[in-house]
Amino acid sequence: MGKKKWGAWLACLGLLLHCGPGVAQDAWPARPVRMVVAYPPGGNSDAVARLVTERLASELKASIFVENKGGASGLIANKYVSNAAPDGYTLLFGTSSAFTLQPHLRESPVVLGDFTVLGGVADYVPVMGVRNGLHISTMEQFLAYAKAHPGMSYGSSGVGTASHLAGEQLARASGVPMLHVPYKGSADALTALNAGQIDFLVDGTVAHAIQGGRITPIATFSRHRHAGLPDLPTVYEAGLNMRLPSGPLWIMAAPKGLPRAMAERISAALQAALDDPAVQAQLVRVSAAASWASPDELASQLAQDDAFYAQLTQELGISM
Repeated sequence: MGKKKWGAWLACLGLLLHCGPGVAQDAWPARPVRMVVAYPPGGNSDAVARLVTERLASELKASIFVENKGGASGLIANKYVSNAAPDGYTLLFGTSSAFTLQPHLRESPVVLGDFTVLGGVADYVPVMGVRNGLHISTMEQFLAYAKAHPGMSYGSSGVGTASHLAGEQLARASGVPMLHVPYKGSADALTALNAGQIDFLVDGTVAHAIQGGRITPIATFSRHRHAGLPDLPTVYEAGLNMRLPSGPLWIMAAPKGLPRAMAERISAALQAALDDPAVQAQLVRVSAAASWASPDELASQLAQDDAFYAQLTQELGISM
């Protein structure tokens, strides 16, 4: 090869090497994107993730597949995603509590700084349900029964999850000890409640299991009533003064180092997906409410919730 041809070839190669990342970024997504969900199939986190992911894929004109990596209250998925390449092909659909609550319960393998935050997704509207055999239909009746029968059992989707804290707060309100029975996810906890293996559960899955006739709803553990159960009171309306977190439960993130332009593109698509009335209506059916928060807004909310959980876990004496 002549010197001129070698020179032209090397110049071209240099240009490709220099511009390669930009070209790859502009071409993203050139292959399917993995959405890692921090909880197992069948629960609320999985349902919310799949609804939002489907619409997000449409907005991005991308193929996105869901991969569940449940366990350790979301920490397994968080660790997996934090170790992935920041190339836009591995995203996290997780919970804010993994960053605001879990660090107060155990040594966390990852922190929020290990991620590129993409935005807040949805608020949680969990419902408290009791097994029908207890013949309880109001919060007043529940507290009276709990005081007369110490040791009531309640399920959760794992130690340190929202359902666990709700049970501990109810135990504190009743003034009597209760038995916590943690499960790997919401679906397993709901199955146990339906089978009468536990006395009550505070979880979003309760709302769409009521028609089975084995569960009686008592209240929502939220500042808002459940859109699908408009006559059901909130925990405040039911007479309890509970403290609740301020930020959205579900969030989306990517490994630290994701190119800014790519992060902004995904965030914009996520916001558009959550603005879709059809998505909002679907989220209601799985006990969620669309709640877009920009990365900056979410960071502020998470800081507030971190302080909230630091105090709450200390007061309740919860640790691992």
